[in-house]
Amino acid sequence: MPALSRFREIFMPNKLLLNQLFLNPLVEALDRCAHQRACKKHPDIDFLKSGLARCLEPVVSGREFLQLHFSSGAKSWKLSHYFETNKSERRAALAAEAASLIAAYARRTHSAYRWPDDLPELDGYDILLGDGHFHTAAVHDPKGPKGKIPVGQFFARHLRTGALHHIDTAVAAPGNTREHDMGMLKRQSTDALRMGAPKGRKVLYVWDRAGIDFGQWHKWKQAAGIYFLTRAKEGICNESVGENTWDRDDYRNNGVSSDTLVWTSSHTSVRRVDYTDPASGKEFVFVTNLPTKIPPGVIAWLYQRRWDVEKTFDETRNRLGEGKAWGSSVTAKRIQGSFISIAYNLLLILEDRLRKAGELPKEPQEEKRRGKRRMFQVAKAKAAGRKINYHLTCCDGSSQIGCKFIRWVKRHLSLGTSYAESVANLRLLYGEFS
Repeated sequence: MPALSRFREIFMPNKLLLNQLFLNPLVEALDRCAHQRACKKHPDIDFLKSGLARCLEPVVSGREFLQLHFSSGAKSWKLSHYFETNKSERRAALAAEAASLIAAYARRTHSAYRWPDDLPELDGYDILLGDGHFHTAAVHDPKGPKGKIPVGQFFARHLRTGALHHIDTAVAAPGNTREHDMGMLKRQSTDALRMGAPKGRKVLYVWDRAGIDFGQWHKWKQAAGIYFLTRAKEGICNESVGENTWDRDDYRNNGVSSDTLVWTSSHTSVRRVDYTDPASGKEFVFVTNLPTKIPPGVIAWLYQRRWDVEKTFDETRNRLGEGKAWGSSVTAKRIQGSFISIAYNLLLILEDRLRKAGELPKEPQEEKRRGKRRMFQVAKAKAAGRKINYHLTCCDGSSQIGCKFIRWVKRHLSLGTSYAESVANLRLLYGEFS
């Protein structure tokens, strides 16, 4: 997919406002969306901007959001128009398409942290950290047997880049009960699950225990090159077929006690990796349909990285304030999920541009804290006579967007300050609150 060329052409920091720089990828994405249409009452660009603004502003309801903007002079966002667009299937498809384009752009340009240089076995894989994130139900959502059902939004975070993809929104099961993760995944097409990965490239989902369905794993692997990795549930994957060959002297396998092939109730075989965390001493059992050329210690490390998506959910809930559903319809909920992805990835893109331009100050105190945590893990493992997993000590950089950065973006978007003025304030801010 070609890059967003016009965005690069008009990137003139001294002449741009910060909100222009921030919004340009969204404007570019709209130009390429097949679901855009002309609408005088509430144009598509206004729809996208209003959805993004709602993600970035501390409001608890749609009416509060509209009242805030009405008082600020944005009278074009009419009450009826705004709420009607959140019921529109076309607008939902437009938001999803824009979210996909922006996530793909973030994947091409952003790097979450320095990738380990000794993992050639993973070169042919797109690695996605997947999970469900649950919001408080909307005011008008129906009550089930146990009250209102929390709204599930399912996301996948690209491990190498940090880009966030919205997979889908949970649909209430019969009896208005919560939809299971695997039920949602089975509703997706293989193209959707591959997230734009080119033909011939493999896709790995690292999911929690709710992602177990060995029969479905086999089908996805055979049909679309989609693999899964998770922790084993109690009482399953105990029927060993044989021991896999693995290098006990490979430092990447520190903590691994066994790597076996096991038979499942779905009449398929998967790998079972038994692992003891060198720092904590806690025992884990992982199951995956990845080939045996992937070292078992790398499988353990990949699952440990799944925590990155949980950190992302913490950011969307506590730093973006997305803890409650916007509307009662599934369409409105899907639109919200798309806008969470759009807001998060636009923050990533802006952060990446500032870093590459040398405008994003370093945070020595945060780097020092990460270094201390690594040293503590190494010392704890050594005291117990174990060796730490090497990859925990070599992945530099934070897997989260800093809260200072997010607050700074919100503030200067609302003020409409220039890029140069905003960046000058950013330097002062990091100097004062480092």
